[in-house]
Amino acid sequence: MSILKWTTPFDEMSLLRRELEGLLNTSGYSPNSTDFSPPVEVTETEAGYRVRMLLPGLSAEQISEHVHLDATPKTLAVSGEVRPRELQPNEKVLVNQFRYGQFFKQLSFPDGVDHERIEAAYKNGVLEISLPKALAIQKRSIQIQTG
Repeated sequence: MSILKWTTPFDEMSLLRRELEGLLNTSGYSPNSTDFSPPVEVTETEAGYRVRMLLPGLSAEQISEHVHLDATPKTLAVSGEVRPRELQPNEKVLVNQFRYGQFFKQLSFPDGVDHERIEAAYKNGVLEISLPKALAIQKRSIQIQTG
């Protein structure tokens, strides 16, 4: 089993910011916050990795326009922005617990991935990325020649 290294830039700064907002705001929530980090699930098989990221409520056009994937043989970076919907002229927000803003997540894969064969799809609010392991890394059985 591989150990997956997870890094998110500015984690400590984001934590400090949330703690300070909590001190200044009795609800602990700031509707103007741009701190956004979509939840992610990463799984592994012998053949590769699967990354699933929750991005509910986005249209296919918004995903294509505002979410970007960049890969190297060892890493996958997912960046983007979730924007609030436009309100109707006679509409005002009474309660808003949605998070909006820019996000960036970078995953490192110790076994390496075949970055030329990565596939991504968005369906029902979930961005799913399949990352095949590099062929040199994949386990294979070798038949031993005798005689």
